[in-house]
Amino acid sequence: MKSSNQVTKQPSNQVTKQPSNQVTHNQLTKITFAIKGMHCASCVYTSEKALKAIPGVTDAVVNLATGKATLTTDSMIEKNKIIDAVKSAGYQAMFPSYAKASEGKEETLDDKIKVEKMKELKDLRIKVLALVTKS
Repeated sequence: MKSSNQVTKQPSNQVTKQPSNQVTHNQLTKITFAIKGMHCASCVYTSEKALKAIPGVTDAVVNLATGKATLTTDSMIEKNKIIDAVKSAGYQAMFPSYAKASEGKEETLDDKIKVEKMKELKDLRIKVLALVTKS
């Protein structure tokens, strides 16, 4: 079993299903994760540029609407390198945690994105209320 901090290429011509954010096909590995803090097309461009600069990344696609990024790699990439690249662009990379959640289910990437968006909305509501009460 491989470490959750590494992605390895598989010498296989078949699609190999790995943790829900990784798929290997024909020795290329796709890694999907969320990026927190993006708000516009410029954010997407900046994130993609930083991710494509990681050695071993053959392609990086960032989707603003879903808040997800997908990397295509041809070699092993440590999760910390991805986190550092996203951080250097001014954003936060979020990977699904495979530990059991309180209800006995694994937390998916979509669950994590939903929780983060709810936190962001709550913070925004507080800021708006504070602004309105000052007026």
